Amino acid sequence: TEEEQIKVYIRIRPLRNGFSKKCLKIIDRGGVAFQKDGKVHQFYFDDVFPENASQQNVFESACLPIVNDVLKGNNGSLFVYGQTGTGKTYTMGTL
Repeated sequence: TEEEQIKVYIRIRPLRNGFSKKCLKIIDRGGVAFQKDGKVHQFYFDDVFPENASQQNVFESACLPIVNDVLKGNNGSLFVYGQTGTGKTYTMGTL
């Protein structure tokens, strides 16, 4: 069922300084695009969280369904992946 499938979300982190350049553009819900070597590349995910997404919004969309399933006795897993310093710990918080 849809509830049991693997879902992939991305969160675009805010730029760190004035030297950074925004490279991803959200094109629709779940879609992002970037340009390289004159070509536009598009990728689609279950959802894309923009730079200004709140912790609450990320939690409710990506994590809460898993938490609710675990509380019902089902197995659940949340795998967070990304380059060092991109905000994984910030996004997931600490226990």
